[in-house]
Amino acid sequence: MKKYLLMCAAIFLLSGCGSDETATHGDVDQENETSDTQQQENEQVVEDEPLEEESKDTDSEGPLTEVGQTLNDEGVGTVTLKKISNVDTDYKMDDLTVHIDKAKLLSITNMTDEYKDNVGATSDEFTYLQVAYTVSNNSNETVDFSGFKTAVLDSGKQLNIKENDIIGSANPENLQILPKATLENNIFGIEVPSNLSFIRIKPEYVINEKAHKTNLNPKEIKIDFK
Repeated sequence: MKKYLLMCAAIFLLSGCGSDETATHGDVDQENETSDTQQQENEQVVEDEPLEEESKDTDSEGPLTEVGQTLNDEGVGTVTLKKISNVDTDYKMDDLTVHIDKAKLLSITNMTDEYKDNVGATSDEFTYLQVAYTVSNNSNETVDFSGFKTAVLDSGKQLNIKENDIIGSANPENLQILPKATLENNIFGIEVPSNLSFIRIKPEYVINEKAHKTNLNPKEIKIDFK
């Protein structure tokens, strides 16, 4: 702000000095003295003026990317990003590679009655885990993948993701992934405690029928929230 005001004062001085070409040398000196005095007063005012802290805008119209951001959805309520885990890790599962970029812990308040009924919320605040992932088939054969099925909370409680998924069909089931193909934009969301510190998730199976390879016990993935 100080730099801006000083720049404005400088522009004013230049304009004032150039506006009267018939002024005498004495008049110019007097004007310069007056302008210098005014500039010093302006600087003093700026220095004495407390700096205003920039307020952080927490409202968002798109995906929530920073903790504390909120999104108002007319059909849902007020969604707030509580925690985020930057996983950014590839997990090799036989012929598949599952990449998890981020996992988010979100809360919903001011829920609409319809949404509250849809998710079976029993309180005024609903907290859920959202996990987005990409699956790539590294083999030369078609591979069957059934998405994530099991989750274990930090308390030890086990959940069936498919039965509790509030998002729905975006978590694939009995899907065939073609050779050297990648399936993007897979996602699931399940209700979790608001103070969740970590969760373990596990796919249902990975099957390559042509290669006679079946993995009914794929790798378990742990996601931490600090």
